[in-house]
Amino acid sequence: MPSAVQETNSEQVTYLANMARRLAGFELEKERSLISDPRVLDLLVREKAGSVEELVARLMRLPEGPLHHAVVESLAVSDTSFFRDTPVFEFIEKIILPDLIKNRSHTHQLTLWSAGCSTGQESYSLAMSTTEALESSQEWTWQVLGTDLSTRNIRVAESGSYSQFDINCGLPARRLVTYFEKRENHWCVQDKIKNRIQFKKMNLVTSENEFPQVDLILFRNVLRYFDSSHQTTVLKRLHAALRPDGYLVMGQDETASKESGFEPIHSGKFTVFRPLQ
Repeated sequence: MPSAVQETNSEQVTYLANMARRLAGFELEKERSLISDPRVLDLLVREKAGSVEELVARLMRLPEGPLHHAVVESLAVSDTSFFRDTPVFEFIEKIILPDLIKNRSHTHQLTLWSAGCSTGQESYSLAMSTTEALESSQEWTWQVLGTDLSTRNIRVAESGSYSQFDINCGLPARRLVTYFEKRENHWCVQDKIKNRIQFKKMNLVTSENEFPQVDLILFRNVLRYFDSSHQTTVLKRLHAALRPDGYLVMGQDETASKESGFEPIHSGKFTVFRPLQ
């Protein structure tokens, strides 16, 4: 069992912070305890390292490769829940989706992107909302794309299998009954929702993949973890992916500047953004 009692010294923390910034563009939170983080401890077990110190020493000896990227994935923040921040999803359901449906009435197509989807709860929430918005419109073609830096997160999301604790975090009872089925001690997303979502690993900073053309991007509580230069890079990439009349939804304290190509639309306690015309 890896040691969780040794403290990581400043040199090692600086090394990890620089690596996270270089490979993925995010800032390592100063208050975060690496020696007690479950994801970091899981990585120590997988790599047969006795401590964070031992793992960092190994990283320093090796040329940059898969292990470095695996460590960066483990350091990334991964906090999510179903229908997180109810007012945001109410705005999506009452304002954004009806507007997009009206504007896409000639194509009957929608593509929605959850960028930084973590373990998939937000992507499934968006798919449930869209299913209900289009329940009387069978001719529509639509898809939710969920992307995340972490291979582990993508695997969990693709499984569509969640614990009772996960379910209790934000999922309304009526939607649990409608879209999930119980299998042993987990709740599994039904195929009618699961088949609407494509999950994919993606590094928003270094990805050479062409970003999809989408109508809505949920990029919530992610931008704050990037340093300023990478924030600009990522926002410009999101702008290039968003259709001219699409929407960008971010976290309550996050913003997209005019320099990045966005203009704000205020809605109570939070702000959504649209591409500048």
